Amino acid sequence: MLHSCVHSTWCYCIPKQSNIPSLTALTARNIAMNHFTSSCSRTQSITLIRNLPKEIVSKVLHEIIKSNALTDDRLTLFYTFTHTELRLRMCCSIRKSILRQIPFYCPQLRILDFSYSSQVNNPIVRGVLQHCTRLQVLELDACRHVTDQAFQPDYSPFCPLRACTSLKRLSIAKCSQITEKGLFLIAKTCSALIDLNVSYCRRIGNTAVDAFLHSSLPLLRLEISFMELDDRAFDVPQPFSPFTTLCGLEYLNLTHNKFTDASVSVLTCHCFCLQELVLDNCDSITDIALETLVRGKWIGKLKVLSLENCSQITDHGVLALCALTHLKTLNIAWCDITDKSVMKFVHSFEQAEEEEKFTHLRKLNVNWCTQLTDSTLNAITRIYAKRLDRLVFSQCPYFQICITGCKRMSMRQRQHAEAIGVDIVCLDI
Repeated sequence: MLHSCVHSTWCYCIPKQSNIPSLTALTARNIAMNHFTSSCSRTQSITLIRNLPKEIVSKVLHEIIKSNALTDDRLTLFYTFTHTELRLRMCCSIRKSILRQIPFYCPQLRILDFSYSSQVNNPIVRGVLQHCTRLQVLELDACRHVTDQAFQPDYSPFCPLRACTSLKRLSIAKCSQITEKGLFLIAKTCSALIDLNVSYCRRIGNTAVDAFLHSSLPLLRLEISFMELDDRAFDVPQPFSPFTTLCGLEYLNLTHNKFTDASVSVLTCHCFCLQELVLDNCDSITDIALETLVRGKWIGKLKVLSLENCSQITDHGVLALCALTHLKTLNIAWCDITDKSVMKFVHSFEQAEEEEKFTHLRKLNVNWCTQLTDSTLNAITRIYAKRLDRLVFSQCPYFQICITGCKRMSMRQRQHAEAIGVDIVCLDI
């Protein structure tokens, strides 16, 4: 779908993004719906899968799962032909005896997703870790029967957990039986881990997180949201080593914890590589934290900052963020802010982009910032119009602003911004 963009004396046509499925996806959907039915024999199904390209096989399985048509027999058909990737998200009806066969039929797996499959337990996970020696991604979200024992290396001394040494991403969010011991075992055995998600694991406390952050894992991404942690999780030992996990993090998600400005101060001093920081729903974070943030050693690397529903953030804090002229995404939804700070923030990017001849800010989320008016939209429109003047149109990046709940922004100003080319996201409530 196209809409016109009028600027100066030129008329541009911008293709609107749409969710048009690819030919591969349509082919996979057709095969899943028309061939994997009760009327199709097992021999016919095997012949069909054998002749399919590898990239379509996994998509066919995904379509079968999405239509809630996966059975034990149909899953076993894919074992021989699924060499590197197997995603069994929300497949609760598959028997455990079938899942235990995965390591023997698919030893070359690189990616395995068991998320929200509640029947998955320790023997299944240990079997995968023992025999899928090249496994790199393991997703176990909401597998409530998985405990610390799944990662205990000395539980089966004659069958070591060899996949732990190759594992790069591990997600155990909402695994309610994982405790501090489990986190220590992960730090000990998964030496190549770069991405870890332990969100909602509330039996992991401050002490364990603090010790983990000061280990030597080469971690780049860490999610510890909804865990009721506080500032004690960031106690810095003396003397401090610059070669710890904390110093190497590029992405950190601290959503819905009890952290205060003191924790942000620790991050400012010791996270030299941080590019994305998520502090959503941290009610104790104030403007002081943002003032500290802009003085950080890694300030030039920060690309994404999310402060959604941080109730103590005001105009003063947003004005401090004007120094972060390399930000690409800022989320200040549900914050108590006005046009004054947002316009000043946008203006700082306008000046920086004119000096550096480079565009930075791509997305601004101000959902339910009810005090914002047309002045904010006008400032956004102006910065995007100047980008069009300065750059070749094909090289001008999009700009998206989310304004759901901003009742003071008029429809006329929204239409004007969209005509220039700004992507307006607004859900009519």
